[in-house]
Parts: sequence; structure tokens; C-alpha cells
Amino acid sequence: MDFTGKRVLVVSPDVPYPPNHGGRVDVWGRIRCLRNLGFRTDLVATAKDRPDEAAVRNIEEHVERFIWCRREVRMLQMLSPLPLQIVSRRGLSKIRLTGRYDLALLESECVWPILDNPTLAADHVLLRSHNDEEVYFRELAASAEPGIRKAYFLVESAKFRRLQRTIAERIRDFAFISADELASFSRAHPESNSFWLPPSSGERNGKYPRISRTALCLGSLFMPNNREGVRWYIENVHPRLSDVPDYELLVAGNSRGGSLDWLAGPAGKHPNIRVLDTPDDLNPVYRRASVFVCPMLHGAGVKLKTIEAIQNGLPVVSTSVGNQGTGLVTEKHVLVADDPADFAARARELLLNPVRRREMVLAAQDWIAENYDQQRILGEYLSNLFGT
Repeated sequence: MDFTGKRVLVVSPDVPYPPNHGGRVDVWGRIRCLRNLGFRTDLVATAKDRPDEAAVRNIEEHVERFIWCRREVRMLQMLSPLPLQIVSRRGLSKIRLTGRYDLALLESECVWPILDNPTLAADHVLLRSHNDEEVYFRELAASAEPGIRKAYFLVESAKFRRLQRTIAERIRDFAFISADELASFSRAHPESNSFWLPPSSGERNGKYPRISRTALCLGSLFMPNNREGVRWYIENVHPRLSDVPDYELLVAGNSRGGSLDWLAGPAGKHPNIRVLDTPDDLNPVYRRASVFVCPMLHGAGVKLKTIEAIQNGLPVVSTSVGNQGTGLVTEKHVLVADDPADFAARARELLLNPVRRREMVLAAQDWIAENYDQQRILGEYLSNLFGT
């Protein structure tokens, strides 16, 4: 498959570099994939603040043109019938684009305003669904404490639900990160051209053997569903593992400079809990652990942290939510439990059995390598789309 000379416009709701959390990793991997397929790629990305020069330099090594579009949030935007995630990106309708694109790749519904840009000329439009946004915001509301944020999440969920029909009428081609959400969407919209496009599998970075008995819980520490999961694990699972020799829990993630008071109290009760706030490099964090725990109770789409942990050599114990949409097989690739006692038992099984850990990681990595070949899947779809 060679698409040399064809032009693609990638429209991202966030600047994808540095790829330091799941959504950015996914978009950045796709930009590199398109480059490998021979596309001439332009990137438009929104953010509240201009990206720094180092990020711009790295981006421009992979794309021909990079346009930063300011995301502007105002209180009055809450009165719009459209979700704030979309209204705050209305600047996309005003940026100046040049030439014609063979493909416009919209990275989520949040960049919807680009379709109202009079300078956009594209033969095909593909929308990449990172989450069912209605479900995603409803799940965030379920995780949030009562108050303004909870109300905001519920309102966004309702607005995205009303928008879904318009999206399905205006766009024909959809790529879903979640196999589960693809199946649901295809049942509701059988006329659409939808396919599963998993995240880039990346490289296997696992080193063996892992001799520690450290469980790693990693995620964005500013997100309410991640906070909820961490607290659930610390309060309900962690004490059940206190008799495991040398066991410790490592909690790491980006706090975006916010307070970690919500974590300090529960973690402070246990001397064998360590917290790493916004680590610059995740490689030593992964190397320090022997098991990855994903205790999420609410969420949508695919939890990329599960895939990334496996690729970094860690077997995974997860709730059902943490494994949804991945395609990973329970017992063979990942251990799944929703009851605290069961979750602790599965974690104990891996912490005490290095042979089982290694076998599970290798089986999961082999499956991901076979089924998460984004370049092959995307290339086959585009060959059919372009008739090449």
C-alpha cells in the first residue's frame, strides 16, 4: 500500500505532542502511521495555550504544515445547544486552509466545527471515535462529587446525545477505537461505513524477569473516574494484600498542577503506598512494578493505559470497565474482577507467581501485535476508500 502524493488533514482536539497520555498517544501514533503510508500530512490542533517551541519542532518533523487553533472557553458558551467541547473549538471554522485534501481525518466529534470551514476541501471525511461521548460524560458524572462539575458532565452528555443523529447524517465513515462501541453504533446505524481501528500497538518494552512485588496504578490524576478508581483500590483492595511480603502500591499520573489532597488522606494511612506526581519519564515507573492494576469503575471507549502497561511488560488486573473494548481475553491476556476480594485475589496470584506474570504478558503482547496493527488496518480501509 503506497499513498505517496495523497494529502490528508488531521484535525485534533488537542496538541498531540508530547504524547504523554492516552489520547495524545493514539493521535500521535496515527500521524506517524499516515507518514509511513506515504501521505503528505497537515495537522490542525486546538489548545488553550500555544504549544512550546520544542513541541512544534517535533510535530513539524512529521507533518508538512502545523496549525495551532486557540480553544476559547467562556461561560456564555454553556447556553449553546452544542456541547462546550465543540463550541469552545469554533475557531476551527475560521482558520485558513489551502489546497484540496484526499482525506480529512477528524479526531473525535469535538472538532466538528472544521466542517463549517469554507476553506476546507476534502474528497472524504473520516471521523475517529475515541469514546461514545454521551456515555463518556455520563460516566464522568457518575464518578464526580455532587456540584457544578457533575452538572456540567450531565449537560454535556445530553447535548452529545442530541447531536448524534446529525453526525450520523453528515458523516458516512467512522473509525472506532473500541470494538464494543463499534458493534453498538453499527446496530444503530447500519448504513454507515464503520470499522475498528485500534490504537497503535507501539513496541514491546517489557524486560524480564520482574522481581518486585509492586503494583502500579497509572492514570490522569485530574480525571474524576481515575480518582474514583484509585480511592476504591486503596480503601477496598490494598488492605487485603498487606500480608504479601514486600508488596507496595505505586500511584502515578499527571495532576496538571492540581491538588492531590484527595489522595494524600487515603494514601497516608498506608506506609507501603508511593505517589509520583506528573513523572517526566514513564519508563522507570513501569520498570519499578511487576503488576499493573486498572481499578476503574466508570468510563467509555478503550483504556489505553491497559494496552500500554502490557506493551511495557506488565500483566494486568482490571475491572470490567478497565478492559472494555480492548478485545483482550480474560484469563489468557488479562485478569478481570469487579468485587474487591476477587480483585485482591487476582492481584495476589500475579504478585506471587513470576512465571504466570511472564506467560500472561507474552500472550497478551502476541495478541496485540497481531490484532492492533493500525498501519495495516488503516491502509486496507484507505485502499478501499480510494479504490487503489
